[in-house]
Amino acid sequence: MTYIRKSLTLIFAINLVLLSSVIVFFAPVNSTSRNLVTILEKEEIPTTIALEPNSEGFYHADLHWVKTVLEMDRKGSGKVSIMINCTPSNADHIGMYFRTIQSGEIVEVIDDQTYAIQNGQQLTVNHSASNDFDLSYMVYLENNSLIQTNTTLQYHFTYIADFFLSEQIAHYRVDTNLIVIDLIRPAWDADLEYQELQIKMPIDVGEENVTSDFLDSIEFDVEQFMIDYYILSYYTKSDSEGNYWLVFNCRKNALPIKGSFEAKFYVSTEHFLLPKVFNWLVILLVSLFVTTALVLFLVVINVRNKSKEEVTEFKEELYKLLTTEET
Repeated sequence: MTYIRKSLTLIFAINLVLLSSVIVFFAPVNSTSRNLVTILEKEEIPTTIALEPNSEGFYHADLHWVKTVLEMDRKGSGKVSIMINCTPSNADHIGMYFRTIQSGEIVEVIDDQTYAIQNGQQLTVNHSASNDFDLSYMVYLENNSLIQTNTTLQYHFTYIADFFLSEQIAHYRVDTNLIVIDLIRPAWDADLEYQELQIKMPIDVGEENVTSDFLDSIEFDVEQFMIDYYILSYYTKSDSEGNYWLVFNCRKNALPIKGSFEAKFYVSTEHFLLPKVFNWLVILLVSLFVTTALVLFLVVINVRNKSKEEVTEFKEELYKLLTTEET
């Protein structure tokens, strides 16, 4: 029995280590190093700033267009810059708020690339995470007395993003040779002349022009709704090293108030190095199955040993009895 207890203790310890490994694997990770990090609390919204929208919005400005420039690396991280072009309608305009940005997408706001500009003059802005259920961030002018009403003002909001942790890029379950990318952008409380999403991907085209043959070679495909809804285009951006990176551009003209904007497409896995994801439930079930099998095995061994002992004892007693009768 001592042997059985030791074995069960060892099995329990092995399973505890396995379960701990699963928990560590699925813990929040940094977008670049993938090392464990502490989750930082959101910055509180200053009480002096009143940017909460009502049902009709609260921009105190006419929005013209929104353009998002997104640079994605092979690990599913990258940089996002959102440009909002508007015209303040009165002196109450103090900034912009963002409807829901996917949870986990914003890793860190890049302060020196987050600002407003009007008449060629760069204006300092502050930013704050929102605790509201359908708002993500607020960008507000440090000194709104510097702006001119009825004059175009453009905001730039730039941050490091993780599309993997925000579940906007993943291995495609239907076809393991593909990556599925599903980028969901914030909605706006105003009609827009257009909204545009420019996605620079970690795929070197090898030449300036993007051909249909090249797109076929990387198994690039989009959902049908994108073909029906957006103006789609493909081109390249070169760098100093002679690479021509693929750019996928999606544009929607006359986007209505609170209009959705989603880009969903597929591409070959060979251009990405996403972390491998294992189903923790399957791992746990397999672990329990193995544990149960080992316990049953030990029970069988124990029963067999006991049976051998009993048979041996019976034989010894029988031998003694026969020996006594003969004498």
